[in-house]
Amino acid sequence: MSGMGEFTRKLAVCCASYGCTDRARALSDAFEQTRLPVALIQVQHILELLKQCAGSDTLPEWGQLCLAAAEILTSSFLSKGKGGVVKDPNFNCEVFLGGSCNPTTWRKDVAIPTLEKACVTYYNPQRDDWSPELVAIEEKAKQATDILLFVLDNQTRAVASMIEVAYLAGIGRDVVSVILDVNNSTTIAGEKLSPREVDDLNRGRAFVKSILEVSSNSIIQSDLPTALNTIAQLRKTKESVSAYNTRLGKNKSSYRDSVTTSLANKIHIIGKACRKGTVSIEKASGYKGGHLQDTLRQLNIDTTLLSRYLLSHEIQDRVLLWKQNGVSTDDLCSLYCELMFCSHHDNLATLAGTSGDQSLCPPPGPTMLYDVFLGGSCGHTSWRTEIATPLLG
Repeated sequence: MSGMGEFTRKLAVCCASYGCTDRARALSDAFEQTRLPVALIQVQHILELLKQCAGSDTLPEWGQLCLAAAEILTSSFLSKGKGGVVKDPNFNCEVFLGGSCNPTTWRKDVAIPTLEKACVTYYNPQRDDWSPELVAIEEKAKQATDILLFVLDNQTRAVASMIEVAYLAGIGRDVVSVILDVNNSTTIAGEKLSPREVDDLNRGRAFVKSILEVSSNSIIQSDLPTALNTIAQLRKTKESVSAYNTRLGKNKSSYRDSVTTSLANKIHIIGKACRKGTVSIEKASGYKGGHLQDTLRQLNIDTTLLSRYLLSHEIQDRVLLWKQNGVSTDDLCSLYCELMFCSHHDNLATLAGTSGDQSLCPPPGPTMLYDVFLGGSCGHTSWRTEIATPLLG
């Protein structure tokens, strides 16, 4: 087996290192070395789904690995990062303990002992000597941590925490949260909350939950021990929250079926194209086998970018051999995997002088014919009906 570009060359080296005994680790290491880390458990998941697909055993071992890698590159297994934040090397902690502070004691009573037992490092912003000067330090700690735990309990209003957790999830940070409703008997700082305020606080919590529930990088748990166990599992497997949700089918209820269908379809396309042993790189009358451009088009690879990639310097020797002997199944899978890798890294833009495969971008949604959205306070308010609507109408 041999690679033809940055990713497949590294994959070939990793395979040579591990042999055939640990394909998952070889593939995981290849992603790590190309600055696209993916959890080992995710690679194992894809390989298992591939194994279950009819016809997968007809693909050579190398072809199966390349196809699995291409599927990972098209899925949500790869983490989107940390919302553009930059880690401060002075902070070495995995979890930020955000959310309700005084008078709560959930951090020292439950969270810290549990995380220490699981050997998970953390930053605790709740301090007896807290001062405004610590805000900047807390911000650096948030940027440095891999997971942001936010507990919005029923002993505090947690208004600032509601805003913060929604913002952090919105910019792509990995968030695990516990959000508890305020009850009618709640007293905060010696003041019993009115039914109206309780209603407002719970409406705000419900709105935050609705945001987090549709965020692929967010997990909502019903209680703190469950949230902490989830975090310990994430740190043990090195999974991102998005990957965890995907693996458990929480992003899409039919995700497992959709991936299996996708893999099976690709196996069918490749198998049909290579039914004569090789794929032709050039159109030839009377040839009964597959054609490279047509095959990759069926695999959602833009043919213009393919043509330009075939002109790149590093692949010219191989192209000459393909013209003479055809493209083997292994080489077809390698090329498909490499093109998916380049698309993910935007390397094709540099190579081909283009911004990428615009045909793969989803079409814009329907235009909403409204000028103004009336957001903000609801409930016991009348500013929309009494002021905004008459003036805007």
